[in-house]
Amino acid sequence: MTGDDRETMLQDPLTSDFPSPDRESSSPERSAAPFEREPDRSMLPVWFSRLRELFSLRPVRAGLAAGALIILAAGLTLALGGRGIRLSESRPALPVDDLLSVELADGGTARVRVEVIPLEDALGDDPLPTWQAARDALPAYLEPASPLYRISARGDVRLVIRAEGEAADARMLDLYRWDAEAGEWVFVPVSMGEDGSFRAESVDGPVALFRTGAAAPLIGTVLEEGQPLNGMQAALLNTLFVAGTEGQADGSLEIGDLALESLPPGSYAVLPVVRYPDRKALSRMLNSRAARQRHIEGLVALTEREGIAGLAIDYGEVDPEDGEAFHRLVEELAGELADEKLLAIRLPTPEGSGQGRDTSPYDWQRLGRVADILIVTPPANPGDYIPGGPADEFLTWASGQISRRRLYVAFSSLSVDEWAGRQYPITFEYALAPLGHADLSPESGGPPFSPEAGVPLTFELRGEALDPGQDSRSGAYRYRVYSGDGEHRVWLVTGADLRRRLDLVAAHGVGGIVIEDLLAEGNSADILTAVSEFKGGLPSSLDEALRLRWTVRDASGTVLAEETTALNAPLEWTPEEEGEFVISVELIGAGTSSGRGDVAIIVGGEGVGIVPTQESVVAGAPDIPTDAPAPTYAAIPEGMPPPVVPPSAPGNFELGGQVNHVINHPEYMRQAGMTWVKFQLAWAPDMDASVAWDLISRGRAEGFKVLLSIPGQVKYPTDIDVETYLEFLRGVAYYGPDAIEVWNEANLDFEWPRGQIDGGRYVREMLAPAYNAIKEVNPNIMVISGAPAPTGAYYAEGGCSLQGYGCDDWLFLQQMAEAGGANYMDCVGAHYNSGATSPTVMTGHPADPGYQHYSWYFNGMLQLYGGTFGRPVCFTELGYLSGEGYGSVPDRFSWAASTTVAQQARWLAEAATLARESGLVRLMIVWNVDFTYWGDDPMAGYAIVRPDGSCPACVTLGNVMP
Repeated sequence: MTGDDRETMLQDPLTSDFPSPDRESSSPERSAAPFEREPDRSMLPVWFSRLRELFSLRPVRAGLAAGALIILAAGLTLALGGRGIRLSESRPALPVDDLLSVELADGGTARVRVEVIPLEDALGDDPLPTWQAARDALPAYLEPASPLYRISARGDVRLVIRAEGEAADARMLDLYRWDAEAGEWVFVPVSMGEDGSFRAESVDGPVALFRTGAAAPLIGTVLEEGQPLNGMQAALLNTLFVAGTEGQADGSLEIGDLALESLPPGSYAVLPVVRYPDRKALSRMLNSRAARQRHIEGLVALTEREGIAGLAIDYGEVDPEDGEAFHRLVEELAGELADEKLLAIRLPTPEGSGQGRDTSPYDWQRLGRVADILIVTPPANPGDYIPGGPADEFLTWASGQISRRRLYVAFSSLSVDEWAGRQYPITFEYALAPLGHADLSPESGGPPFSPEAGVPLTFELRGEALDPGQDSRSGAYRYRVYSGDGEHRVWLVTGADLRRRLDLVAAHGVGGIVIEDLLAEGNSADILTAVSEFKGGLPSSLDEALRLRWTVRDASGTVLAEETTALNAPLEWTPEEEGEFVISVELIGAGTSSGRGDVAIIVGGEGVGIVPTQESVVAGAPDIPTDAPAPTYAAIPEGMPPPVVPPSAPGNFELGGQVNHVINHPEYMRQAGMTWVKFQLAWAPDMDASVAWDLISRGRAEGFKVLLSIPGQVKYPTDIDVETYLEFLRGVAYYGPDAIEVWNEANLDFEWPRGQIDGGRYVREMLAPAYNAIKEVNPNIMVISGAPAPTGAYYAEGGCSLQGYGCDDWLFLQQMAEAGGANYMDCVGAHYNSGATSPTVMTGHPADPGYQHYSWYFNGMLQLYGGTFGRPVCFTELGYLSGEGYGSVPDRFSWAASTTVAQQARWLAEAATLARESGLVRLMIVWNVDFTYWGDDPMAGYAIVRPDGSCPACVTLGNVMP
């Protein structure tokens, strides 16, 4: 297939049928061929013809961009037919014409010969016979923007092109080389300098500049398992990426229910998405020739199913040492796929910025020679999609690395929670929640509790959101909010915001846009309108503003006043007479309205009555309050002792398991990749520290490092003899365990005296002196702060029980941080044992009514605990409850009723993978290995050794642990 054919396939035929191309050349580059759902194979040649006809009209040529400076760094070593012109220090440049000069790249000398072929002779309507093949192979969307230059050089030279003519965007200029042997135009990667220049590392053969003609990018989305797709949504799509296929270590495929037969009809290509959630399994496959071949055969067979146009590879982060094997796999796969099948590759977002972005181990240029589609997400939040902004800069860079027609840009249509440099999609309504509800401003005029007629009153939204409003650069709506894990920036994504992003990306002439989460619940109501208008080339009809509509009613419900304000503007209202009034507010815009509550007042009476907005609270897991300041980590508070040694937790991520005093299954633990064992040693004041040696020696005899968690024996204590406890820790330290966890769940009165529960008190009275006591004896022992119990039971009381029963863990951690707790721990202890979903998600927990509270989800816990102290996280308990093999779980654990042993095994492996790859976790202790008690506290249900003696989790964990 010619270059014209291949690149044409990447254009959007809009309402036309999708083509199925042929291949006529020996070029290693693949064609791109999305096709209509459920095609009649006998009609494919007709489709080819229709595509050729559709793109046979060539675009009108325009002048060259004014001021564009193109610098091509080349190291050419072609044999010259003659001596040419000698470049040296005394003559470093050869001016060729008003457009081109050739300069020495790095000193020294060079000989160069340049032949300029006029545009009309090379690429005009009637070219010279020498260039007829080049003219015929020119893709219709490429518009020549320079003469053709045939350059021969001996030595390192640089081509400098200064464009003149009518002004245009130089970013749309691309460099192509004519490959006469292959009979096609080949894209030449370039980089753009700050001065608008382009640089190419090597050029071999005749080259010319081209302007890429504007064409609507293809629109795609990802259909995750369980998501519906209706006809209206399908009509917007050119490409549908269908999730549900996972690769295995042996190269085989686990194919879920792709539900192809239930997809609505439409002109969109269906590409299954193949993922490797297990990074270790991916490495094993890549490093086995047999597994690679099995994998390729399985992928090819998948594309041969009816209605499938190709496939998309989304393997995530590839280990650097596996990079070459990955590229060989892709190249071999491209050679095996049928001609009409598409190959798409999801690329991780490169690290770095500007021209120094690092794509390794992915070689974009190498992949661009064999893949039809390369999908990547810019490192940008919704407000960064502005001319000259980070997204714009990234796309300019990316389109210089690979042909822009093969480049697909992916981003989410959901609102965004931006935290710690990462972006997490959230629903629109969830993003609105921190804006708060209607309330009487404390700064209202007149006596605050006895309003009078004729006295102005001010009403506003009262919530946790800080500085809500439009971003001054992009116009996108955003606000800041503080949580137990620090500052978040939340972006409210509306249809207007999505349209701005679509327009900016399309201006770069990319081949497609993948709108992730388009089919998910929780988008703003006008998202589909934005996509529809964009795809149809229509101007946006969407209102870009979010506003507040205030309504004042009297006691009878009669409307007295209505006013619309900006999102961050209050309502000023003056009651003209005494009586009872209700002021309500709703947020309007984004194609919908959202009630934000109301407030009732009595004018002329003895007080102001405010109608409270009742918020549902998840028992044990309510939402995180967000009005607390971020803690200070580094300073040692006045009166606190300095740590005897600086905290540190050297070493890589490790895995362990908790046993019930006896290691009954060491072989299973080693199979799982565990190198630690945890014992809980319940302390009593009369206990001798030598009891620790028995546990330590058991662990060491089996080759495990030993973590001792040392809480108190007495439950619901009225007091704790801390001095005796500290002496016990000092004695234990002489026996040399590898780690000690100081107490357990001190945020509940089950473990700490009622009425005395406070994270600061725990640091001052126990953790700080314990740290120094242990480190004075053995500075190599890792000191882990006692993990609090994840709970939100006291949120309605401000985070701590008014009766002293306990504190929510987010507040307890904050109190610890404010007391300087980070100075007295090598690792922050954490418990996560209420999960009932994959650790890769942040929604869907059976007990979650929609708040997506952090304690139900692995990533939520990791963000909170990993962000509060700046210390590594040690999960001293992490497990998933499954009643399989035992019966129904107790009522208070009903959220785990549907969890299977297979899910337990898979989720533990995923948690270990995420923990290791996050860089935030030092140690993960699986709760538990083989406890057998099943009752009101179903410990046996957490055990990875199941009633039949098997250990499925040992297999899955072993597959992901090095």
